[in-house]
Amino acid sequence: MPSFNSPRAAIMLVFAAFGASVGCWAGAIPHVMATAGIDSYQLGLGLTASTIATVAAMALGGSIGKYSNRAVLLTEIPLLAALTLTLLTATSPLVFFTSLVGFGAILGFMDLFMNAEASAIEHDVGVPIFTAFHGCVSISIAVLAIASSFVTTLVGPLATSL
Repeated sequence: MPSFNSPRAAIMLVFAAFGASVGCWAGAIPHVMATAGIDSYQLGLGLTASTIATVAAMALGGSIGKYSNRAVLLTEIPLLAALTLTLLTATSPLVFFTSLVGFGAILGFMDLFMNAEASAIEHDVGVPIFTAFHGCVSISIAVLAIASSFVTTLVGPLATSL
């Protein structure tokens, strides 16, 4: 039985949190669009800006490389939670765009640092484990997108965020 008190389990939870946030956002997009008062064109602009922020964050990630991966991830997880909450409950285009760009940036930083930490763990254990980490992200996205769609529709985006 695997230990849940290990670096491997901890980084698996980070990958799951990453996927959960993306899934919650994906399932709530129609509701967020309606609540924030944006149309599909504006959504496209927001997603483009978010993607640029993601790539820029990955490129800038090396500049904070003096901190440990773990320290950066422990800072990023609460920021991801806050940005997910803000994005899903956006009530104006301004809040929507700023939170979506911030969401993209934090996902870029997280992607960089969680993969770096996973690589170090894989090196330490001496067996290929990246597939499990990325499988966890994929499953989290899929399950939470479906759940988010139902919860957002039935209860609201705040419940999905929580």
